[in-house]
Amino acid sequence: MIQPALSTGYPKKEENNRMASKASFEDQVNFFSRTVPGHLKDIVFSGCPELGLGAGGHGEQIAIGYRLRCKCKNELFEVTAYAWKEASLIGPVNAKCSSCGRSYAVFDGDIHGYDPVACDTSSNAHGEREESAYKMNVSSLSDPKSLDIVTYYPEDLFDNDFDEFADRRADLFTWIRIIVGEEVNPDHPFLEFECA
Repeated sequence: MIQPALSTGYPKKEENNRMASKASFEDQVNFFSRTVPGHLKDIVFSGCPELGLGAGGHGEQIAIGYRLRCKCKNELFEVTAYAWKEASLIGPVNAKCSSCGRSYAVFDGDIHGYDPVACDTSSNAHGEREESAYKMNVSSLSDPKSLDIVTYYPEDLFDNDFDEFADRRADLFTWIRIIVGEEVNPDHPFLEFECA
């Protein structure tokens, strides 16, 4: 059973003239803790409470963390991304199982997250389009790493404006954090992407 880590959260605030969400903050956290983004549903297996989730890059307080595991039950991956402009890492981010070699798309800004799902636009620079970008191993099969994902959500996804996305709310994360290795430190890279 999936038991994702979640933020402790803060009370819902009403902003300006916007109506409060149709779901309480606690109900939203419960929903997202049970509903995995579609592209990750086959490889999520448990929560990762040791991450110290924190707020998202836009200040989002709904933070859901997952540990990934291959269909073959292996939890270690070779992780690749693209290096671009002074060593910053951009997507797409892929993971290859160190045991069976199965590959997974962990994050692609052209497909995953709020902008591609709700707005039909790309949310990030893309390694396959940028001339100066090159694919690189964040880890390697000779030194595979665990892989944790944290998705962040705004508190308005249950407003009437989002009713057409009722079956895809978990895909509307506005920020994603990817932790390669057991903890965030120079030996365990940390990637994050704005998705809205």
